[in-house]
Amino acid sequence: MHFESFVRPQADLRIEADNLDMFNNNFPYRRTGKGLRVIFPEVLRPYVTKDLLVESLEDGMPLQAVLGQASRANSASRDCKAAPATAVELREEVGGLCMDAFLKMLFADNFIHADLHPGNIHFNRRQVRDSGPMQSELVIFDAGLAVQMSPKDRRNFVDVFYALTTNDGKRAAQLMVERTPGDRSLVRNEDEFVASVGQLVNEVCDMGFSLGKVRLGECFGRMLSLACDHRVKLETSFVTVAIDPQYPQLQFFRSILVPVPIQWVVCVCELTT
Repeated sequence: MHFESFVRPQADLRIEADNLDMFNNNFPYRRTGKGLRVIFPEVLRPYVTKDLLVESLEDGMPLQAVLGQASRANSASRDCKAAPATAVELREEVGGLCMDAFLKMLFADNFIHADLHPGNIHFNRRQVRDSGPMQSELVIFDAGLAVQMSPKDRRNFVDVFYALTTNDGKRAAQLMVERTPGDRSLVRNEDEFVASVGQLVNEVCDMGFSLGKVRLGECFGRMLSLACDHRVKLETSFVTVAIDPQYPQLQFFRSILVPVPIQWVVCVCELTT
């Protein structure tokens, strides 16, 4: 029922139009040239109904162009003109911009695109000024699914997120059990769940954050699998943010291969509290 109530509004294109307006307001780069280099299609009103939505035409290279083999990424580099010297540099630049955009949606805006698979993300290479360097910019499509957390859900998500990014997997698992919207008595082997999440975080973070980085997508994906196995019910918005209903956010993070600097995430979590 929760999943249906979340997905069904996607069939109403008026909702997608409103979402696009919100994202364009939150990411004003197109209008101002300032902020994160992220663009969403503009809604061409009044051509908006429940069954019809007319948007601006946006050009760009599919994100898949830098996710595959090096030869494909190098090909994308050539097509983008004056792109970074190597495919790796292009992946890192575009991936870092993707991560910054997602974390801004999550922590600064509390309005999150809930279908961020690589097919919905394109990128361009543009010259900042007449004599300036070439830089990548994102073009994000398909805003029919978006999540806005309630204050309670947001508080719960930030607490779990903070526990994970400070390498406290057991605390994250305890919070998930304590704040479950379901019947806690139905949880299977609570102690084992807490221990398993703690072990998972240690494994994923590769000897504790000794390198100062964490792969959050992989951690969330496996953690939600454990929650399913142990019958720990989670808030719909939490699951939607961690793993997209149609395409795993897990795959998005793994594909980009740009870990998040842990100091940055901890700082954002602390500012959000």
